[in-house]
Amino acid sequence: MKIPFALFLLFSSSSLVAKTTIELYVYFDKPPFIVDKKDRVGLSYDFAAALNQHSKTYHYVIVQMPKPRILTEDNIRSAVLWTNPAWVDDIPMNKYDWILDLIPERELYITHDKNMNYQDISSLHNKTIATVRNYTYFNLEKLFKNNLAIRTNVHNEKAVTLMLLYKRAEIGVVGLQTFEYFKRTIPDINDNLKILTGYNKAFQRSILISKSTPQLKQDIEAWFNSAKGKSEWLALKTKWLLH
Repeated sequence: MKIPFALFLLFSSSSLVAKTTIELYVYFDKPPFIVDKKDRVGLSYDFAAALNQHSKTYHYVIVQMPKPRILTEDNIRSAVLWTNPAWVDDIPMNKYDWILDLIPERELYITHDKNMNYQDISSLHNKTIATVRNYTYFNLEKLFKNNLAIRTNVHNEKAVTLMLLYKRAEIGVVGLQTFEYFKRTIPDINDNLKILTGYNKAFQRSILISKSTPQLKQDIEAWFNSAKGKSEWLALKTKWLLH
């Protein structure tokens, strides 16, 4: 039986658009990873767009929500961008699948005090430290718990940086990639804030993928490993990251 040409076109077009929607979760709201949620600006959105051009199976969308909501059995059916095994209690990497070591990152201590130096954790004693509310700072938790420093919580890392510019805190904790973005977009930072040398906590941002969806990992890795994907990922890093 011959299929009418118009019906053939209908079936063909339907198969082209029938992709499964996959939510890629990001549990922090900070540049360069998320710059503007409303207008979908930032590395995460550009990354999803590149994957959508590549994938014949999935349509990727970025969803930002707090980490405790993401790391539930209901939500962890897909992937979490720009995280790290240590942050999700998976150092042995047996709970989740991973695409590792995509973005170099460091935790920075920054200050407006040109004379301040960091030698060890005691250099932070009796200092007011601006941090992001609900973030866990493993190297500082004991300091705060023992009242050896004052923790001042703000909404995000941009607010941390502004607290220092306005001299409402002595030290702030900001990620390297975020601080580099702020240096490009907030001119006052370059002349008024400095990174405390002597503290070096480096790590890598990776992609967590649910073990229940191995085909999802295959799809994303296929893009990273393709010639086009390698070129596009380099372009995204050049646009958004210090690398």
